[in-house]
Amino acid sequence: MKLRKEILAGLALLALGSCQKDTELFMTLSSKNVSVTADGGSVSFDLSANVHYRVLVDDNWMSISDKTEDGDVTTYNLTVVANTETTPREGTIRFIGDGVTPLKFTISQAGVVPRGVSLSSITVEPQVTSAKFTILGDRAWTASCSNIDYQLSSLIGMGEMEITVTFPENEGYTEKSATIEVAIAGERYTVTIIQKALEKPQGILADWALGQIKETTTAFFVDAELQTTPGNGNKYIPASTGNGKIEYYACERPSDYTLKSGYNCKRLIGGTGDPYVEGTIVGDYWLVSGEYAMDIPKGTAIDFYFVTKFGTYVSNYWLVEYLDGDTWKPALPTSQITESATISGATGAVLATPYSAQITYNVMGVLDPSKNGAYHAVKGTFTISVPMKTIKLRFSPSGRVAFKDGKYIDIINQSCQSRFSLQHPSNADGSAVKEYNEHVTLKFAE
Repeated sequence: MKLRKEILAGLALLALGSCQKDTELFMTLSSKNVSVTADGGSVSFDLSANVHYRVLVDDNWMSISDKTEDGDVTTYNLTVVANTETTPREGTIRFIGDGVTPLKFTISQAGVVPRGVSLSSITVEPQVTSAKFTILGDRAWTASCSNIDYQLSSLIGMGEMEITVTFPENEGYTEKSATIEVAIAGERYTVTIIQKALEKPQGILADWALGQIKETTTAFFVDAELQTTPGNGNKYIPASTGNGKIEYYACERPSDYTLKSGYNCKRLIGGTGDPYVEGTIVGDYWLVSGEYAMDIPKGTAIDFYFVTKFGTYVSNYWLVEYLDGDTWKPALPTSQITESATISGATGAVLATPYSAQITYNVMGVLDPSKNGAYHAVKGTFTISVPMKTIKLRFSPSGRVAFKDGKYIDIINQSCQSRFSLQHPSNADGSAVKEYNEHVTLKFAE
């Protein structure tokens, strides 16, 4: 009896050992890794195990929000927060079980895709006519610019794209700018393009130191004989500083002028260096020009200065103008006057038809105490509205009433005289100031 019990007990132990050997310890994951977007969100996976285990979450940007168990299977629900950095990141959850190999669940999260524009401000030189920036992100976008001079290579798109902006050169002295607006997924970004202004030319454009260039004036300007054909007679005075000319243009001589003593038109130079002309009539003009090495931008202001004196038998009213592109414009504010005459200067007789005309002028002469023309300064500033390489100033008589006696100018003689002078402007009463160092000047306004 006792022996039988011992045998039965041994068999039971053998059976128990056999059962325990058949039960394998295990711990497995439904997946070992997962990828998520930068926005984050929820992740689920299953862990099957028949052993006791511990869970270790290595990173604080992910967490186990809840879990459900069904026998040996546990479903884990994870929450992954958004990645605000552009660099991707990786996190792990480790499972350490008793008697089994540890497991690791890996979450790979993408970095955030930059959204917006690569540059918020672009500065270019005045001659530059294009600029580039990049629209960033992976969303749909639109772009616009309110300035019609600025053209965008694309106005609508999806995802990252380089944009080229084209625009004209800045030909002025004022900085230009335009703002481009980019809309991405309800967010707005701006790119400001700043185009620098041109640097203003400075200093003397052309200058004639009349006293110092007397010999040059004699060689280049003085007529050896009367100038009887219209034009400038190929005569000019070169500038002493800069690059420019002073010329005198004689017009077609009207048939109602009487020529006296051969004074059709004669270019001369005075004892101190004054260039002057005998035979000035309406339609003639002095031309002062200064040439620059490159185009002078529109918006450039030019100062001019000269001293002049009128003969007694020319108009008392003159017009100084500048060439703006192809148009002559007054270089000083103008006035108008109606002038009239009844006596012929050529014969002294009463005119068959009295003369009367409205004339426009901006320079008016005065007489000195001896009833001759006084010296006076003409100066001002004008601004060109188009780019120009050569600045031109024109100075011409406006009327046909003699300065001194009010007779009708119908004769060309020695007293039909005009000049540029190096003598100082006269005093207020017309008396002379005998100093001789004046210049004719064109310079860039400061």
